[in-house]
Amino acid sequence: MFILFGHSKSQIHFKKITEDIECPVCKSHNTLFVYSYGRYFHVFYIPFFPLNKFNQIQCSHCKYTCNENELPYSLQNAVYRSNLLNPPKRPIWHGIGGLLSVGFIVFLFAITIIGAVIGIRQEPKPDDSRKELLKIDIEKTTENPEYETDSVSFFLKSCVHESVSGMKTEKIRYYTRYNGDKILVLLKVSDMKKVEKSTRKELVYAVENCLDFIVPEDTERFIGVDGNWNMLMVKTPTASELKGDFADEELLLPFYDITQP
Repeated sequence: MFILFGHSKSQIHFKKITEDIECPVCKSHNTLFVYSYGRYFHVFYIPFFPLNKFNQIQCSHCKYTCNENELPYSLQNAVYRSNLLNPPKRPIWHGIGGLLSVGFIVFLFAITIIGAVIGIRQEPKPDDSRKELLKIDIEKTTENPEYETDSVSFFLKSCVHESVSGMKTEKIRYYTRYNGDKILVLLKVSDMKKVEKSTRKELVYAVENCLDFIVPEDTERFIGVDGNWNMLMVKTPTASELKGDFADEELLLPFYDITQP
């Protein structure tokens, strides 16, 4: 029969009665031992919490065994005095199931509190419309910018081509635009993996140097180099990420903020 719950016992202590007391059956002296047991409640044989403790007495000579409450009064006192010197202690595992249950409840409570503190339950922020504007501008990049529609990109293409080596600059795509006293320069490079990481940032430096010839010094410059799958490098007035493999494109978003007069 399958048992869901119940109670069981285990031996928790064992010692000899040191007093000179004789066995009530065989009359042998110094042959009595105290076996201490602890009962516990279990669920699926997992101990959940402790119950009572009890003692049994056994004679090592005649093997007479009885419960403590069945002994003569003098023997009961001897067992009591022996336990005072070295009382039996219940093992922790008698209540391991209850401890785990309490620990699990505390863990869930802590997770709930931490989640509330860090704002897990807050509603997600609305999408930033500036990201869509940046995406549209990246799509406007071209290998052949025209002077009439994008004079800055037209100049940068020839200037960068002369300034950077070790890269197929003729395949780089450009797009630029102004927003008040800010300028956004976008480049798209499809074969950046073929360029050494240590030299990739030279492309951004070349763009900055070329801009010095045609853009006023006090103009805030936002430069982004896009790849096939993500933004590779970013440089703005406040931050830069120039490792050449991944950059946070959100650093470019302040360019789209309305410039206050």
